[in-house]
Formats: sequence, structure tokens, C-alpha cells
Amino acid sequence: MDPSPRVPNAWTSSARFLELSGFAGSGRQRIQGDASTRSYERMVRDGASYILMNAPKRPDGPPVRDGKPYSQIAHLAESVTPFIAIARGSMSAVFPHQRFSPPTAPTD
Repeated sequence: MDPSPRVPNAWTSSARFLELSGFAGSGRQRIQGDASTRSYERMVRDGASYILMNAPKRPDGPPVRDGKPYSQIAHLAESVTPFIAIARGSMSAVFPHQRFSPPTAPTD
């Protein structure tokens, strides 16, 4: 047994996600993001372009009003769940007869 604890980090999680989703060998280019903690990359595979969004889970900050942190007051997305719901809804509208199931993020 390995005595050192296994600590996941963004790089190993991202690499594993890309491997599991079939994008491990694709071209990657960082693109301009927004003012959030999210980051974006353009992925190119077999001549097609895809956007990868990395949205790390955000912990709530300190209470700022009525016992609520800013993220709750401003209704900030604190996980990828809302983004997945939007993607599924969009894909269902464009491709109504196909089931859309994006890969899940690694849990290590």
C-alpha cells in the first residue's frame, strides 16, 4: 500500500476526465474566460471543435446579509449541475430524438 495520501488536483482530474470522454489526444487551446472562477479550453478532435469548461466547486463565503453568503444572495452557480441541465435542455431542443448524456467528472 502506498503510504502517501492520494490528493486529487485539477490537472489529474482534468486529464482523467479527458481520457474517459475520448478527448485525451485532442488539441487544446486555452480561451478567454469570464470574471468567474471558471476556465475554458477549445478542444479539437477529428476536425470538430468543442468547448471544455472547468467549473470548480466553490465553497460558500462568510455571511454578508441576513446570514447568507454572497453566492446565495447573488444566486451564483456553485457546481456544474445547472450547466449540465442547460446543456441537456439545449441538446434535447436541437436533437429531440436523441438522448444526451455528458460524461461525469471523475470523483477521485
